[in-house]
Amino acid sequence: GTALEVFNTDPLWVGLTLAVISCLETIRLLQTEPGTRTDAKILEVGLYPEQSPEKLAEYSLKELQNGRLAMLAFAGAVVQELVNETPLILNLQN
Repeated sequence: GTALEVFNTDPLWVGLTLAVISCLETIRLLQTEPGTRTDAKILEVGLYPEQSPEKLAEYSLKELQNGRLAMLAFAGAVVQELVNETPLILNLQN
């Protein structure tokens, strides 16, 4: 069946999975200070070689656009599975 059938066949596991993810994200959010939630400590790791404000703004914009593209791609996969009523993996193989 399709990946979306898991919501009908086993709602307990879906609920448990969402509960665990929610708990972990809540703990992560509570462990950060209110002023530092935007950079996720990426600057301390050294992923950005140039740390000027202009470059950081450019990186932030690129990351935001990349996230939006990923959400659009996921939505497209869900819609394709709903319209065709075949699993996504079979659509990719054909």
